Amino acid sequence: MNSKRVLICIDDEEPILRSLQRCLRGQSYQVLTTTDPDEVLRWMDEYPVQVVISDFRLIKTNGIEVLKSVQEKDPRITRVILSGYAEKTMINEAVKNGDIFKYLLKPWNTLELRSEVESFFSAYDANTGKGAQRV
Repeated sequence: MNSKRVLICIDDEEPILRSLQRCLRGQSYQVLTTTDPDEVLRWMDEYPVQVVISDFRLIKTNGIEVLKSVQEKDPRITRVILSGYAEKTMINEAVKNGDIFKYLLKPWNTLELRSEVESFFSAYDANTGKGAQRV
């Protein structure tokens, strides 16, 4: 399935990925989930990705590093950190530097997360000149 809007979620915990899949099911975009940072970059070649949400703590690396790799490959993609930990200084610095667009906390509220994801697609549209305003 190759839809027009694609969101990739990366987390090292499968239950979190399944929960994100359930939470975002039935929306107007395709959700791909993985535990492998390398798969994110491979999928960027295969799918028209607009949004990547990464957990901060991953087994091989951290989410900021994953999102920096995403940014290097396609700086238009909206990059978001999702974390339940308090690495606020490092994450806030990444937001300030433009490495990531936003920081979301675990656990999340389903309706709020769906709304946030829509705003991430709007941010992508704004970055690519499709008329939406940055949120």
